[in-house]
Amino acid sequence: MRFIGVGILIAVIFSFASCNPVLKLGRIPTALPAFVQLKDSTVIPAKEAGQEYEFAHGRILADEQAFPSRKVLRYSNGEQLFMNLGNGHFGPQIAEGKINVFAATNAAHYGYSYHDFMHLYVQDSGKLDFHPLKLSALKHMIPPNDPANKYLNRFRQTRMILNLIDGAGGVCMVAGILQLSNAVMKNSSDATIQSGMSMVFAGAGAMVSTYIPYFLNKIRLKKAIAVRNGVFSQNR
Repeated sequence: MRFIGVGILIAVIFSFASCNPVLKLGRIPTALPAFVQLKDSTVIPAKEAGQEYEFAHGRILADEQAFPSRKVLRYSNGEQLFMNLGNGHFGPQIAEGKINVFAATNAAHYGYSYHDFMHLYVQDSGKLDFHPLKLSALKHMIPPNDPANKYLNRFRQTRMILNLIDGAGGVCMVAGILQLSNAVMKNSSDATIQSGMSMVFAGAGAMVSTYIPYFLNKIRLKKAIAVRNGVFSQNR
């Protein structure tokens, strides 16, 4: 029990120490001329640069033309680039660099400090495919000798610790449930029942307490992007 508690405390301390409430992920995206690019690589320039595009019945509107959203790869409204993130949902590019970042939101003008609670997608510069923000995606976008790997390694180490705490908590909770079941069936003493309940609560508490550190640990992935994009010092 004591080991689980100490492990949780260490994980929380390291996770909060890595937290940066306002973190730039890259340069402000370059404004592109208005266009629609279909999945077959066809690019349709807009007649009026800066015209607003909007969603209507699953379509992307450009000038007098309308395109089914399922056929559109990406589009620009003359101010911001939007990528088709799947199921007809388009997310705006919120950061530009060696790794481009898109947010799963329809809002067009989110600042850098608002991405903490968004689902983010990353794209290797120069490529059209994108991936959810995960370690497995970034390790293919960041070269082995890049300083950004420091944060990927820290993320991996913290995730391993949290997984161990989560697993230990699960084992403790199951053991407590089994002890409670046997105590009830055998009409054991109150002390045995209380011991089983303590194990269940301790195990559940250990598992629940890892949720916030799991969330905060993802900030290290964002820091890796920021370092790769040259907007965050790897010495911090």
